[in-house]
Parts: sequence; C-alpha cells; structure tokens
Amino acid sequence: MTNGSDTRALAAPSPPAALRECSRAWSRRVKGGRSPSRSDATAGSALEAAAEGATLGGRPHQKPAKPGTPLCAARCRVRLVTQVPPIEGRFALSGPAPRRARYAPPQADNGGDFLVVNVRDLDPSASPLSYYGSELRRLREAAGLRQAQLGEIVYCTGSLIGQIETAKKVPTRDFSERIDAALMTGGVFSRLIGLVLRSQLPNWFQPYAEMEAKAAYISTYQSQMVYGLLQTEAYARAVMATGLPDNLEELVAARMDRQRLLTRERPPMVWVVLDEAALCRPIGSSKVMRAQLEHLLSFRRERWVRIQVLPFAAGEHASLIGSFNALRFDDDPDIVYTEDLISGHMTANPETVKEAALRYAHLQASALSVEDSAELIMRVMEDRYGDRTGHGRRALA
Repeated sequence: MTNGSDTRALAAPSPPAALRECSRAWSRRVKGGRSPSRSDATAGSALEAAAEGATLGGRPHQKPAKPGTPLCAARCRVRLVTQVPPIEGRFALSGPAPRRARYAPPQADNGGDFLVVNVRDLDPSASPLSYYGSELRRLREAAGLRQAQLGEIVYCTGSLIGQIETAKKVPTRDFSERIDAALMTGGVFSRLIGLVLRSQLPNWFQPYAEMEAKAAYISTYQSQMVYGLLQTEAYARAVMATGLPDNLEELVAARMDRQRLLTRERPPMVWVVLDEAALCRPIGSSKVMRAQLEHLLSFRRERWVRIQVLPFAAGEHASLIGSFNALRFDDDPDIVYTEDLISGHMTANPETVKEAALRYAHLQASALSVEDSAELIMRVMEDRYGDRTGHGRRALA
C-alpha cells in the first residue's frame, strides 16, 4: 500500500513550484525505502505541468511526457532550465552546489551531422586505413547521406561511421560488405578491407602474410600452439593477449581474415604437424580449448588440410629447436619461415630450404597418421577439456 500523500495530484502554479513539490514527493518515497512504481504516475503528471512552461534559450525544448508517465521516465524526457532544490539528509551530495547547465546549440558538419569525432583531413596515401576512410567519406557525401543516415542503413551508429572516416577505428569485413551494398560501390570496400586488415599486422610479419596468400603448398611444424590458420577466434585472442598489444581486436580480425585463403575456390594444400604439447597446454580456458580441438577435428572433411600429431612418446625428434613453416609456389622458389622472440625471418636460401624439407620429412615419419591423430585429439579433448560431470562424454570405438 502506498502513502496517498506521496502520489497525490499536485497543483502546478509555476514550473519551479511544481518541481519543488515533485522533488519532495520523490524524496519522501526514497527515504521511506520504497522504489518507484506505477503509482508515481500522478507525480509524473506534475512534472509534465512544469514542463509545459519550461523553455530552453527562450524556446520550448521538448514535448511534455504523456499523462501517467512515472516520474523517473518524465525526468528523462524533459530537460529544464529551472533549478530543483537539492535533497537534504543522507542522500545529499557533498561539495559545492552544481552549476546550472547552459544551452549550447550543437554544431554540424557540412553534411548536417552532429559531430561525434573531430573531423580532420586525411592523407589517403598515408596508409590503407586512411585511404579507406577518405573513400568512405567521399562516397557518402557523393550520395548525399549524413553519417547518421548511413549508419541507419548499415545498422551501426553515425559515430562509428565518423571514426572510420577519420581512421580512428578499423572496419570489419562485414561492415565493408554492407557499405558496398548501401552505396552501390561495386565491391570497392570489400576489396580494400583485406589490405586494411593486413596493415594491422606487425610490420615484420606483413611480408610473410603476403607470401602465404600466394603459396600453393604450406607445410608447418608447431611445437607450442595451434597453427594460426587453424585457430578459432577465441583461441587467437588468448594467444595474442599475452603480448599485451594496444590493438588486440585488430590483430585478431587480421588473423581471422588470413584464414580466408582456406575457403577460396582453389585453396593451398596445408599439411600440419602439431606437437602433442600444443593440445595439452590450456590456452584461454577449458571451453576455449575444447572449441579449438573441435575445430581441428572439423578439418577431417577438407581434403586440402591434413593434420598429424607428434606424440610425447616419439621422444627426441628432428625439430626440437622449434617451429617453422615452408611455403611452396607454382612459379617462385620455396621459402622457409621461422620466428624468434622479436620478429620473423624468411629465406629462400637453397641449403636452408633443403635442410628444412629433410627435417620435415623426419617429423612426418615420427608423427601419428592422420586418422590416429584425430583419435588422439578427440581423446585429449574429452579427457582434459570435457564435461567433468560425465555428461556429454562418449566412448572411442
């Protein structure tokens, strides 16, 4: 039961008087330990009456709330220049009284948008991201659209459009495809996004990523973690977070975009030898690891991806020194790629390529077959990352 004195209809001879009475009614409900409810509707009507006479800069600012609107909702709907006396008691704020807000008309850019980010002139040649942003703004303005209008069309905010146009945020492939459809560009941004995402990779890695995309055959031995082209997004995020990068999400997006080469019409042949340690080391969480191992098992259906596991039982092997990749091309010399703590290194030196091929052959001979490797992956997934309650476990026949 509510106290009738808290929600009685209040006379509103003037906006300040009505607001003071509303504030007192509201304060009494708060001090009494009661939460706002629908019974506050009549109190909201008093604020509506006050709003009738409220002006902002000499002009009516907003329409009053509908009759029966709760007081909290009415407060959100109406902005007033009249000053409400502060609540006294234990709910009072310490410090000096707040200053009265002043009205300042929003500024608009040439397209009529309220500025959310600072508009600055970009040098389109500075980077792929700058070129992308300048083209987006040019084509948006050519279409006669404001940032907010384009945002509504592609289901994002005008602020996001502004941040991408000023190269403050990296777009996604999905965003690029929607922009192409909205502005009817013929796929301009879908073609640009690959360059933009690749530019987010470390400078020392970008040359390898370009060569990887051209390779006809990729062979790799991974001693510590799952190969980048086979990583799930959550696994990749956990791996990259260990380096404490400032642009983690951009790096993850770039890695996911690299994997598109596995789904193109003519993908490269990919042969992976994965140390058992990479399966057993928990990265991220048990949920992340289980999803990652399930992802590895899904490649059994792809004839251009083969995964072998080098078991602990193999003991010493031909690449105890670490991981490496080998790229083979249709018309170019083979390349061997390795990484150290700081950067990566590519070489087409014939002797190095020959030595790497020999070591890789020994690794393949020591590893389990593709079928036995899949069984081991499944066993590790269930034993180490499965449901500990016993639900969802299945026997391996």
